[in-house]
Amino acid sequence: MNFMKNIAWVVVAALASACTAGVKSIADAGGSDITPGVDQSTTELPPRPASDSGPLPSPDPNPISCSKPQHILILDFRSGWWNGSGGGGAMPYISPPTGFNGVDAGGYTRDDAANGFSPTIFPLIANSCPGTRLEYHHFLADPWGVLVCNYPAPAGQPMCVGSPTSASVAFGESDWNNYSQIWVLSGSELDVSDITAASALFKKIITASKTTCLPFFVGLGSGFVDHGNRVGELLGIGEIATTNLAKPNFWVYRADAVAVSTIKRTELRTHVLFSGVDFLADVIKHDVGDATIEGDALIDNPLVEVIAKDNANRPSIGVGRIAATQDLKWGRPFVLDAGMQRFFLVGRPEHKGTLQYLRNLTNYLGSVGCKSDEKPIIVP
Repeated sequence: MNFMKNIAWVVVAALASACTAGVKSIADAGGSDITPGVDQSTTELPPRPASDSGPLPSPDPNPISCSKPQHILILDFRSGWWNGSGGGGAMPYISPPTGFNGVDAGGYTRDDAANGFSPTIFPLIANSCPGTRLEYHHFLADPWGVLVCNYPAPAGQPMCVGSPTSASVAFGESDWNNYSQIWVLSGSELDVSDITAASALFKKIITASKTTCLPFFVGLGSGFVDHGNRVGELLGIGEIATTNLAKPNFWVYRADAVAVSTIKRTELRTHVLFSGVDFLADVIKHDVGDATIEGDALIDNPLVEVIAKDNANRPSIGVGRIAATQDLKWGRPFVLDAGMQRFFLVGRPEHKGTLQYLRNLTNYLGSVGCKSDEKPIIVP
C-alpha cells in the first residue's frame, strides 16, 4: 500500500524553510543546511491522481531496512510513561544522588531512577537495529525536575541522571540533525507535575524539533493528549487526538499488568508496521485491584492515514508525511499511536506481536525520510 496516501497537495510553507536548518541549541535554531548523506536528486513522481486534490502515491519501503544504526531522541512529557509514575516511582528527581525520594501512593519504594519501565523497554528498542542508541529525557514541572537516560550507558557512568530543576536542559547533540528520529510521548495540562505546552521549555524543545527534517513518532493515551496535539499543530499536521476521559488516568505500572483486550491481526490494516504482528495489546489492567488503562482516539485528519482501530472501534494508529517541498525533499514521515499503554507489555513472551510492532516502528522510522536511503520525492 502507499505510505503517502494521505499527503495533501498543499505545501506547508512554514516548514519548508525550517527543516533544513541545523540546530545549535534548543534556544538558538540557526545554522547550516543538513547533509544527510543520501542521494538528494529529484526522482520521478508516480502518475498524478485524476483529481488535483487527491493523494500523492508513493510506495512504502518493503521490507523495512535496518541498514543504519539509529540514534533516537525520546522526549517524555507525561508524569511517567517509562519513568516517574508510569514506571512506578515517586518524585522528585534529585542529584546527587540520582534517583527519587519517598514512596508513591501505591506504597512502592523507589531509590533508583533507572528502576522504572525504562530498563525493560530501552534494550528492546535499541536491539531492534544493532548499534542503535537512545537518549531519553523525562521532563517534569519544577520542583520535580528532569531525568536524562542514555542507553547503552556511557562507560563508567549511570544510565540515568536526575536533576531537581528544569532550568538547564542539555542534550547530547548540539545539532539535532545528528539524531536519526524523534519520539514525543505526550503529557496532559491537567497533570500538575507535567510541564505545560505553553511553557518556555516546551516551546524551545518543539522549536528544535521543528527545525530538523527527522521522522518522528507521537505517543498518546490514557487522557494524556495535550503535548501531542500541540506538537501536531506546530509541525503542520494539526490536532492529532482526543480523549473521552474527564481527567488523565493516573495508572501506575506494576509487573502484574495483563491485557484486558487485544487488537487482532484481522483488525489491522496491511502495512509494513504490522509485519510479523499477530496481535497488539490494547486495554491493560493490574491483576490486583483491577485498575485499567486504555488509549485515546486519533482525530479525523486529512494528513493522517489510520491503519489500526482499537477494540472500541476508535482510530488508534496512524501514519503520514508532512508534504514534501523543494527544500524538504523527502517530506517528513510520522507515526501516531493513541494507545501508548500497549508498550507496557512488550517485555512479556505472550505479547511478542506488540514487541514486533515496537521493533517495526523503530526500523520503519529509520527507513524513511531524510536520514535514510529513501529517494527524495518533490511535490510539484
